[in-house]
Amino acid sequence: SASLTYSDPDGDVGNVTFQWFVNSSNVFNQTIRNVANGASAMSNFSSGFFGKSDRLNVSAFAKDGEAVSLTALSATITVANTAPSLSNPSFNNTAPKTNEDILGGAAYADADGDKGNVTFRWYVNGTLAFTDSTAGISNGTNAARVLLSNLFSKSDRINFTASASDGTDSGALLASAIINAANTAPSASSLLISPASPTSEDNLTISYSYFDIDGDAERNSEIIWAKNGIVQAALSNKTSVNTSLTAKGEKWAFSVRPFDGADFGTMQQSANTTILNAVPLVSQISFNNTIPKTNDELSASLTYSDPDGDVGNVT
Repeated sequence: SASLTYSDPDGDVGNVTFQWFVNSSNVFNQTIRNVANGASAMSNFSSGFFGKSDRLNVSAFAKDGEAVSLTALSATITVANTAPSLSNPSFNNTAPKTNEDILGGAAYADADGDKGNVTFRWYVNGTLAFTDSTAGISNGTNAARVLLSNLFSKSDRINFTASASDGTDSGALLASAIINAANTAPSASSLLISPASPTSEDNLTISYSYFDIDGDAERNSEIIWAKNGIVQAALSNKTSVNTSLTAKGEKWAFSVRPFDGADFGTMQQSANTTILNAVPLVSQISFNNTIPKTNDELSASLTYSDPDGDVGNVT
């Protein structure tokens, strides 16, 4: 805006006309009417008429209805640079896990339309962990940088600040909210039943590999046994099956859902293990006569047993 003082020796009311110039070109005129003797007159000039580095000046003259004053000229001023600004700090994930990178972003604006550089500073538990910049950001677009997952761990508090510069001035610092790194569920692999070729005389024992990227110990993982595809509820969370519960020809498998005390991982299932035939046994061989004579008939007897209850041939 520009202002001046109007005076008239006769005390007449007058009209004051402002003429605005941008780089020596007249772009806007405004007349303020019925200005009293000794009063101020003001003209407002919209920012839409000028931009950074433009040269501005204004002239003014007054009329009292009979005479016109000389034209008064202002000094010339130059439009200064406007610092860029950042807004709307954001994360692509507000509950990142230990193995997930985080993308932080902010909206860049520059009233002069200048491209800018945006610097992100990442903090983990209040300590600066990483600094990164991105250049050539256009007005009205987003700037974003990544914090790699190897720079934080489960339960860490994470935030960033961002600052923008257009090469002339720097804007105000923008601060994000604080987010917490979440727990990552564990995983199970390499599920096996031992022995690999069991008979009905063997106990079945499970094994598997447990992994937790957060380093959490295994706690009460869920174990489910199935016989011939049917869940055996009585064996829930057991790591072995007694031989008394198995029979030749049955197909056994187990599933495990690993647990780290906070979250369950994905359920994994082993391959089927078939109970094989058990070797029959002979025992208690005896003679009908332990002191036979030359002309005596001899016979021998024994006891045959089969763990699977199979009929067998004895030679």
